[in-house]
Amino acid sequence: MAGDSKKADELSFFERLEKMHPFKMLLYLSIFGSCLIFGFLIIAFTLSTQAFDPLEDASLPIGFVVSTFIILLSSYTIGSLTKRYANDDLAGVKRSLMYTLFLGIIFFILQILGWRELQEQNIFFSGTPSQSYLYVISGAHLIHLIGGLFFILYLWIRSARSATDPVKSLLFLSNSYYSVKIKMAVVYWHFLDISWVVLFITFIFLLP
Repeated sequence: MAGDSKKADELSFFERLEKMHPFKMLLYLSIFGSCLIFGFLIIAFTLSTQAFDPLEDASLPIGFVVSTFIILLSSYTIGSLTKRYANDDLAGVKRSLMYTLFLGIIFFILQILGWRELQEQNIFFSGTPSQSYLYVISGAHLIHLIGGLFFILYLWIRSARSATDPVKSLLFLSNSYYSVKIKMAVVYWHFLDISWVVLFITFIFLLP
């Protein structure tokens, strides 16, 4: 009896995989690959700082600290996007996308300022391996963020254009193609949030 229940659970899992949109499957595979990359970089950075090249004179940039609060706030602004789309709230969809885009740009600027703070501490990309890892890890996340910003911008432009015409608005809110993209944007942005928090915690433990 228990075996039949287990088999049914396995079938339901594979059925969900079969019904999953190819775009969403590609997104999940990309996120998995990115997690492996970040995991490898964190391990390499940890080994470098603890065994070979401790960053004794480094301190956590204020830009990194403030940007953490900004990206957590953006997680809140985008969190309501799926619900607003499901409720046919096009104005709410536009606001969620606009706020998230705005906060994402602020995060980007703060990251650049954080790099400048590192340089003021004589920590450079061309310096020691541990110094380089600080830029590589945060830079890898920033590249992912740029991709997310372009995707959010694309959705905002589409929603803004649709809002000018009732027919376009109806098509935007009822089209399953855009529904999938909205869900993908939310998932990907939450991935950016979580990955940065993990990186930030790593920096807290490894920087004095």
